[in-house]
Amino acid sequence: DCRAPSARLSRVSQVNSGSLCCLFPWLQSFLDLEPPENPGRFKHLVDSILLRFGIYTSQLPEMLPADRIVYHPRGELRLQVKTCCRDRNGFFHFNLSKGYHRSPTGVKRYETDDFDLVALVALSENAVKFSASKQGGQRIAISEIQALRADPCASLDQAIDDLSLARPSTNGLMSASLLNDGDTHEQ
Repeated sequence: DCRAPSARLSRVSQVNSGSLCCLFPWLQSFLDLEPPENPGRFKHLVDSILLRFGIYTSQLPEMLPADRIVYHPRGELRLQVKTCCRDRNGFFHFNLSKGYHRSPTGVKRYETDDFDLVALVALSENAVKFSASKQGGQRIAISEIQALRADPCASLDQAIDDLSLARPSTNGLMSASLLNDGDTHEQ
């Protein structure tokens, strides 16, 4: 479980992009930009949410299929970040594909081993949903936004559970099954 009890966290999770825009008028124009003008902003939002819970990330080069390495207590995970700026018919829609329509190689599906988790970013709502699903089309319902803000790590915990990663042992050491691919050795 990546949640850390904090009074500050409850205040932070109640802040949304609307109230932030009242405090910082320039923020709305920043949020209204399409990804090509500021492609890193949504990845930094994901980094920020994970860092609040003591989970570090590393940026990966653009040529790789994953955007980040997430250093989670249950393992190092490759994270792909996808964004949607506005909802359509009550949902934020995400297309899990790589490449650009005007690039020489075009748009392709991800291979099953290209990443472990995906972070779906509803940018206008300042909300992130983590998923282990690799299906090409995913979405976040507007009705999910409040819960995603209130407990930003709940979907991460669920996604990691869906990957069936072993839980870290209580003494802080990795289990023998993680270290030895399930083979234990007598000493």
